[in-house]
Amino acid sequence: MKQLLSCDGNRILVGLKDRAFLVMDSTSASSIVELSQFPEESNVKQQQPRNDQAELNDITAVALASFALPNSKTETLFCAVARYNKSFAVYAISNDEFESLSSSKPPTTKAPSIVYQAPKRISCITYTMLSSGPELNEFIPVVITGDLAGDSYAYNVLEKGHRLLLGHTASMLTGITMLKHNQQNCIATADRDEKIRISRFPESCLIEGYLLGHTKYVTAIDAASGIAENSSLLVSCGGDKTVRLWDGVKLQEICHVSTEDTSDEIPSDIAINASGKTVAVIFDQSKLLQLYTVKRDNDVVTLVASHSVECPCHPLVITYDASNNRLLVLMREPDCFMFVKICQESGADATFETVESGVSITALRDLVTKESILLPDTILEKDKQGNPVLQKEIETRGASGEEVPWKRPERIAVAKEKQRKRRQNRREKNRQTKPKRDKEEQASTTGYLTLPHPFTPSRSLIQKDNLDYTNS
Repeated sequence: MKQLLSCDGNRILVGLKDRAFLVMDSTSASSIVELSQFPEESNVKQQQPRNDQAELNDITAVALASFALPNSKTETLFCAVARYNKSFAVYAISNDEFESLSSSKPPTTKAPSIVYQAPKRISCITYTMLSSGPELNEFIPVVITGDLAGDSYAYNVLEKGHRLLLGHTASMLTGITMLKHNQQNCIATADRDEKIRISRFPESCLIEGYLLGHTKYVTAIDAASGIAENSSLLVSCGGDKTVRLWDGVKLQEICHVSTEDTSDEIPSDIAINASGKTVAVIFDQSKLLQLYTVKRDNDVVTLVASHSVECPCHPLVITYDASNNRLLVLMREPDCFMFVKICQESGADATFETVESGVSITALRDLVTKESILLPDTILEKDKQGNPVLQKEIETRGASGEEVPWKRPERIAVAKEKQRKRRQNRREKNRQTKPKRDKEEQASTTGYLTLPHPFTPSRSLIQKDNLDYTNS
């Protein structure tokens, strides 16, 4: 999985192959800052990627957020960039520094302030605030990551330090987001085992519950972060070709819709706007962008397919810009970016339109074309044959499945062969050590009579002692 796009107002962070760019989407001036890679990140020996098109320096996830730090009147912009070589860099940029960097010609680069080496490759990132101080009245920003081993870590962005939050029993995490659950901050994490887990933050050992309903791996999740009454809404999509709307407080599914009528491809990314009324979905290896409207009729909630957008080429990732009520779409080529404006949200009559981007996005497009930056074909984790790594091979759900992994003939044959070799090794070891054990036993029993049973002496020993035990 790859998370290559993030936004905070008019500021956009995008990962293009092995290069990360921070862009101010302005209509008047071009503002682009490239986030450089720390030199030591490339010196770590790592396993080569499964896909021949991927490289160790390729970006796997990015995240962007702005926070007002303690004892500071202005906000600081934090950028997080994770790469295939398990490196994870944090960039802290103040507003004044961003203006000075973006105004220079040509655009300059920004070095990371903190660099981490993650234990496993990071697949998803999000930001949140953590209470600190003697009275817990101060808040500091932290980065929450999910990796391919199923673990989630919290990283400090002000000074180096991290800790493990939770684990998903070695099932790779495919999505992570923050949401409210009964006035409690929670982490929603999705994995390839068809489940979404809701855990408290920072007391991540306390699990609120699970959102169960997907019959195959979950590819993406997102949460509505706007209106308070919709702050618990969560959407997800998965390999079962469904889009599901969840209630994060009641921990239950509200409704779902199948995407097979819209596209035969797997839904690869999903986004919900701040009001929780519009859901956008894109599909793997497809040019289609499908928009759904959350329709409420009394107590019945449904997802209605309201609008379809044919993109110039297949989109890779999408995200909502809450401040401008628009959808950002990162495509593979040739336009790279597209913006969809939400004009009206009124049930099935919702209207959308494609809007023009600013000067900075146009300049970024020109840079991509000039330097021939190639984006990946897909954000899904695939092997060299193009098959999703998320897919579990030959697995049937339910107790009646005859093709479950532990019943496969080839696995049974392998297990029996291993058992035979273990027994053979034990016999060989016993054969080699038997003479030594016999000598030790003979030396320890010289001059003594040993009864074969602690309570009943044998007849041979009775005769040897010339004692009559039969009448005793």
